[in-house]
Amino acid sequence: MNKLPFRRTALAIIAILAATASTAAAHPGSKGKEYRLDEFAVPADLVLGPDGAMYAPDGSLGRLWRVSERGRVSSLELGDSPAGVAVGRDGATWVTDRFPAAVKRISGRGEVTSYPLDSIDDFPTDIVAGPDGALWFTENRVDAIGRIALDGTITEYQLPTKGTFVGEITVGPDGAMWFSEAGAGKIGRITTAGEITEFPLDSPDALPGPIVAGADGAVWFAERNTNTIVRMTTAGVVTARHTIPVADADPVSLATDRKGRIWIAEGFAGTVQRMTLKGEFSRPIRTRHAPDSIAFDRDGDLWYAASSDSRIGRLDVD
Repeated sequence: MNKLPFRRTALAIIAILAATASTAAAHPGSKGKEYRLDEFAVPADLVLGPDGAMYAPDGSLGRLWRVSERGRVSSLELGDSPAGVAVGRDGATWVTDRFPAAVKRISGRGEVTSYPLDSIDDFPTDIVAGPDGALWFTENRVDAIGRIALDGTITEYQLPTKGTFVGEITVGPDGAMWFSEAGAGKIGRITTAGEITEFPLDSPDALPGPIVAGADGAVWFAERNTNTIVRMTTAGVVTARHTIPVADADPVSLATDRKGRIWIAEGFAGTVQRMTLKGEFSRPIRTRHAPDSIAFDRDGDLWYAASSDSRIGRLDVD
């Protein structure tokens, strides 16, 4: 494997992504289209809404972008610095706000309710709907995991390790929430009762980032500094490591399709790529602009957010 041109650190991620734009056309085997947002927009995350549209929070302009199934682009003013997005069991859209630290609920009518955290320094980022009906989110600067019930009640759980730079979170196949600790080189697990377990990786500077539940009952995550996709059992045991064949790809986001395969957004390479659970990689698909976050819609199309280029793209990969 080729060595990376430099070692990425958690604090350097934003600077790296700003330099990853690509203007190449999509792979000829896919049908791609991009939707231009307003100038200086920075779509940071993607989720499929209950109405079939894709939603993306924008920490630069303080908006929540919506792209309908037909490609109609609109936005809702949220203010401040939204980062992560999820859809709750109540059918509302929930967004984390990095500063001032809060979680915001957006009803189907566009009504916004803000729930502030205890400290403006908490810096909430990723968020996911949990199996208990609450929303679970990461608190990037204070080494904590937060939980917000549908009535707005917030509970925060402090992690045992300091300097974790806890990043992405997902619901595991065991019903617990699993998250990556980029700064500590660990994968974490928290039950709905708040019990926390941390699993150290072989390399403390592997920079674990995106994480998803696999169709095989395991947890899968990407090590950004080793260019590797890793399989971990729910007991915390690493059983497989698959090196991405695209050199220095920088796997910044993962998503699973309807067949259980894992898709990888490769920010530095400006490509997306499919991997089976056996570690078999497809030919990479080059996107017009570098993908930072990916998600599937209900038709099986793969959507991506290109944060450094103010665009949201769609690929027909079926």
